[in-house]
Amino acid sequence: MIVEKTPFTLFEAVEAAIPGTVVKKRTLRFDINALADFEQETGMGFGQLMATRAVFATARALLWAGLKHEDRTLTVEKVGTLLGKYVQAGGRIDQALTVAFEAANEQGAFGDNTAEEKPADPNAPAQAESAETK
Repeated sequence: MIVEKTPFTLFEAVEAAIPGTVVKKRTLRFDINALADFEQETGMGFGQLMATRAVFATARALLWAGLKHEDRTLTVEKVGTLLGKYVQAGGRIDQALTVAFEAANEQGAFGDNTAEEKPADPNAPAQAESAETK
């Protein structure tokens, strides 16, 4: 089953520590709009994300893309500030990326993760290896 949104709680303690800040209940959503916003912000497709070494910029942009559906005024810089405070409080960038990747996978951003491989049809004719491919 593909979920529509995933709870995101990593910033709650950070926001609670900022005087005058209201802690927001946040969720990640990686729909087409989020993926397109990520591509526009970073200049890379979601598939290229795995090969990048720009960890801080990538984490910031990925979290922003997933979180902005609830708050259109949320900026990349605000997410960067929250991410920085999260790291200063003992959190790790790889934890934030793992949460985001898991949410994206659950939501089908990498394709349908519920599709099962079909077993081979035992009645199908065998594919003979041709003399040309030997």
